[in-house]
Amino acid sequence: MPTKNNNFHIMHSMIAGREGNLKRTDISNITRHKLERDLKSIQKILEFNSMLLEKAVITLKPEPILKLKGWSKVNMKKAIERLKDREFSWAKDVEKLVPTAGGYEHERIEGSELKNIIQKIISKRKN
Repeated sequence: MPTKNNNFHIMHSMIAGREGNLKRTDISNITRHKLERDLKSIQKILEFNSMLLEKAVITLKPEPILKLKGWSKVNMKKAIERLKDREFSWAKDVEKLVPTAGGYEHERIEGSELKNIIQKIISKRKN
């Protein structure tokens, strides 16, 4: 997964491709185990990054963002800038930007749910 200089970016296609290959019946057990290991590794990274992002958003401190795995310096800088926006104005209509696979549009987050999530975060910051 990582490149020669240990940089990598987790993309939806990385996960979907591995999950799709796991459904195949014509792959060897060695390949199957490698795909499972890759997916577990990706899951650990996503959980780690989620924890750091939550900490940064709740505390409004940018330091956790600098520890994100697989994020470019440009994206970290954007995240830190967004952190300064205490009212999440950058998140307006973000629910429309989250991709969903064909047939799963019903799982798209609603704008009202997004507003509730933002209000919970703001409330948590005050505590």
